[in-house]
Amino acid sequence: SDGRTVASGGTDRKTILWDTWRHVSNSRRAEATESPFRMAFSPNGAFEAEGYDDDALMLTRRDRATDVSEPIHLVPPLPTAGPVSNVAFSRDSRFLVSSARDLTVRRHDLANVSPDATPPIFTTDRCADWSRPKGAEVTAVAVSAGGNLVAAAVKADHTKGAILIWNGSNGAPLCDPPLSCPDDEVFALEFSPDGKHLATGGDAEYAVIWNIAEPSAPSSIRCPELHTGRIRGIAFDPSGKSIVTASGDNTLILWNAHDGSQLGPALTAHLGPVVSAVFSPDGKLLASGSDDTAVILWDLKT
Repeated sequence: SDGRTVASGGTDRKTILWDTWRHVSNSRRAEATESPFRMAFSPNGAFEAEGYDDDALMLTRRDRATDVSEPIHLVPPLPTAGPVSNVAFSRDSRFLVSSARDLTVRRHDLANVSPDATPPIFTTDRCADWSRPKGAEVTAVAVSAGGNLVAAAVKADHTKGAILIWNGSNGAPLCDPPLSCPDDEVFALEFSPDGKHLATGGDAEYAVIWNIAEPSAPSSIRCPELHTGRIRGIAFDPSGKSIVTASGDNTLILWNAHDGSQLGPALTAHLGPVVSAVFSPDGKLLASGSDDTAVILWDLKT
């Protein structure tokens, strides 16, 4: 929460925590028998979530004072719904969402992790004007601060990607029919800090910023198509005034979240596709991770 720690994880099942002040790191290996299929780190640095192909969802709590990590068992166990395909934390680190191959999405309240806690399940069958297409699967998930909104990107055979958004309180669809994306597959999805906008990116190679303040009449703006690779990661800055896109063309670009215009030149230092990006809590730093195995910390104020 102080912008001091950056976490990274890879197919070697190793999680590395980087101290951005002292430029040192420590690491641990996951106890699971497989590499994480999806991984997320909570903004406050207290939790790490990993989804696995063997249907497991691993949640680890880290004590910053002692640097000790402990596993937390999410009870009841996930029903047999297929591998955990995506995980994401809310901006306030209060909620974790996870998706399974059966298109269900679960929202876990991290302030109430107990043997008796049952996470609410969000399903596609509550959409009156949308039916599950052939070959459908969830490709990205997101949850707003406070857990009021839950979103999932769905791809399917021979159709464009769809964004399903649910009311976090009662599970009702917020937009019905779902938002229709220009991408065949959406890889990146994030709510703005105030929950009134949603940024998406995928294989169309440009970002879309959706205004969902009026769910019955959602609107969108499209950022210019300057990337030459898929959008693999997307993030709002803490003010909600800008977003960053991480692309398969090895670059990152900052955009104005209100009109979609480019903010400065592309950030070019990675030697491979950039797969993730996140702002520090004060918005002054940007961390990016790439298939080149490098984590780069960008000073946005210089």
